[in-house]
Amino acid sequence: MNLCYHSILRKIIFSDDKINNDSDSIIFLMSMKSLSALRKNFIKENYPYIDEESISKASFSLFMELLKDEQLSFNDVIDEALKDASYLSFGPSMVLDMLVTYTYDLTEENKSKILNFLEDYTNKGSKRASLTLGKAYLYGSIVKQNIDKAKHYINPTLNKFTDSGKVLSEYYFKNGDSDEALKYALKSSNLGDSSSSYNIGLHYVSKEDYLNSKKYFELAIEQDPENYDVYYDLGRLYANGFGVKLDYDKAIELVKKSYDNSQRKVMKNYAFELLGIIYSNKAFYEYEAGNLETAFINYSIAANSYNDAFSMYKLAKMYFNGEYVEKDDNKVIELYKRSANLGYVESEFWLGSRYYSGKGIEKDNELAVKFISAAANQNYPEALIFMSFFHSEGFHTLEKNHKKAREYMFKAKELNNPMAIDYWNKLYKDNK
Repeated sequence: MNLCYHSILRKIIFSDDKINNDSDSIIFLMSMKSLSALRKNFIKENYPYIDEESISKASFSLFMELLKDEQLSFNDVIDEALKDASYLSFGPSMVLDMLVTYTYDLTEENKSKILNFLEDYTNKGSKRASLTLGKAYLYGSIVKQNIDKAKHYINPTLNKFTDSGKVLSEYYFKNGDSDEALKYALKSSNLGDSSSSYNIGLHYVSKEDYLNSKKYFELAIEQDPENYDVYYDLGRLYANGFGVKLDYDKAIELVKKSYDNSQRKVMKNYAFELLGIIYSNKAFYEYEAGNLETAFINYSIAANSYNDAFSMYKLAKMYFNGEYVEKDDNKVIELYKRSANLGYVESEFWLGSRYYSGKGIEKDNELAVKFISAAANQNYPEALIFMSFFHSEGFHTLEKNHKKAREYMFKAKELNNPMAIDYWNKLYKDNK
């Protein structure tokens, strides 16, 4: 590791070869060097505009590179991390913050080193050290978890760092104490923390207070326009008319922004699914209003761009009935298949019953059982009736089983299906 440092120093300080004369590059390479005086003088004389936050970010980046490239463990760099934090008079040390936020396989000796360092600088009046020490007790990473001690060290920093209220609010939200969570989230939100404002908005959604949820979602975006998760939830409000006028186009604009830009795979999946639903709902609204062309266009977008099974089903019906488009049996079958394979129950039953009857499609008993049983598993009444008769006669590969036949018919009857009630009364009412 020292060899790496010395080669960096020689290249930058003693060579005429400049590295883009870029502050980020210089900081990245210099900030980890434990020769504090040399580093401090070099930065002060040549780059006086560089702040401690930039140094800390560069320090963190170089730590990660060293850990990755030289296959070191965190135990190998603890002393260097403490020197770096000490050089900044415990400025924003991202490395130490990470070590107390997450659980690493640190030795007990190194845990003690970090804890003693944090206590020392907290006693010297460092708010940043106090916050980091509070996190250590909050997460129980280098010391046994103690929420009272965590609050003791974090509370004095609430008006200084956005992270202070944020970590406590997240802890209380996670543990179901929404009143305490909201109190701390508001502290960080007032200091400009977008994620805290977002969490407050989510809290108000859970309380069905959509006016306040809209207020804090919009504030979160104002505080950080690149907090792309917020656009998804604000879009949901417009998609449902919660606290705002129902506006599908506005909802699509917001959710697409989340889908196109979010780095979180789970959020992209949520946004993708929601876009399909919004286009489908917009199409349904237009269909009911008699605007068949607009309905067809939006159902097509939902089905083909966002894999929306309901929209495939609705398009199949439009092709079947010749609404706006010419009747097309091939498109009908194709769309019902796509929808059924995605688990849309009405498509499952329709396709299964067609395979059973051979109407418009080649008869296939195995596929008939597959799709009708899938629909029955979703308690679709007509499918339950089919399965009752299938088991009653031992259809295809299904066993002949009077008990199962009775159970399927009973389920259909309990769903108040008139046909099932009639069959039950005729076949099973007196059969105990």
